[in-house]
Amino acid sequence: MDYMLLFDSLFSAVPNFVIATLCWIAGWYLFDKTVSFNLKDQLTQKDNPAVGSMVSGYQLGLALALTGTLFGTGLSLFTDLWNILSGGILSIILMRLSIFVNNKFILYRFNIDKEIIRDKNCGTGQVVASSSIATGLILLGAQTGISNSWALGIRDIIVYWLAGQVILVVGGLIFQLITSYDVHGVIEHDDNEAAGWSFGGWLIALGIIICTALKGASSNVIVELEVLIIISLVGLLLFAGTRIVVDKLLLPGGSLSDEVAGQKNLAAGKVACFSFITIALILSAAVENSFKSIG
Repeated sequence: MDYMLLFDSLFSAVPNFVIATLCWIAGWYLFDKTVSFNLKDQLTQKDNPAVGSMVSGYQLGLALALTGTLFGTGLSLFTDLWNILSGGILSIILMRLSIFVNNKFILYRFNIDKEIIRDKNCGTGQVVASSSIATGLILLGAQTGISNSWALGIRDIIVYWLAGQVILVVGGLIFQLITSYDVHGVIEHDDNEAAGWSFGGWLIALGIIICTALKGASSNVIVELEVLIIISLVGLLLFAGTRIVVDKLLLPGGSLSDEVAGQKNLAAGKVACFSFITIALILSAAVENSFKSIG
């Protein structure tokens, strides 16, 4: 092993790490200054677990998005730092907008701030956290694309982020349609954390699939959006089937819906959550390998 080459590579990565980390700090600062509550007070004085879940998910989502800005580095120090900085600023803005999308279109039937701040509703906090992680995955995938210019790259990221948000919203509606209980109702009125985990896992799984579909996307947005829609539809069908698998194999003699909605069974909610994510990871790997063979 050439240790000098290894240390040289590690040393050259330091500026990229520093800029990406500064973007993460800036994103955290923006989040802190734009929420409707005192973040420090909620985390340290009121020990609000719902806020803790929401903030943790947002941090992870932003980190995933910023990871995408490091894709393709190694051309030159100035080019790398410029791409990381511009991509980082765009990620911060789009991540913050994703919270608005969640509040208005995913959990649209009740007031998110009221549930998280006044009621300390962990189910709501978990869904918001999961939608942030899903958005981070979407931005990660979008930023691995290959565009013809810097300006087209910015356009492509925004277009693919928007398309991903639409799919998350539609996917959220489909989840409610295939679930025998009122998802919004049990999360809002019953403060059902198990339901939040189940719904959140569905959203993260969708984020994984969208990320996979967008990896290496070009500026030919029409073709790329067609691929995105097809792969997302396959994912949604498999996720719907996952509920049946969980019912029949993992919870024999029981009902996932009853355990989550009726019994508020947090264990069942987590099983459902990670079952969706498991299927998404398997499908993601299968799709990536298929794309490589086509290429």
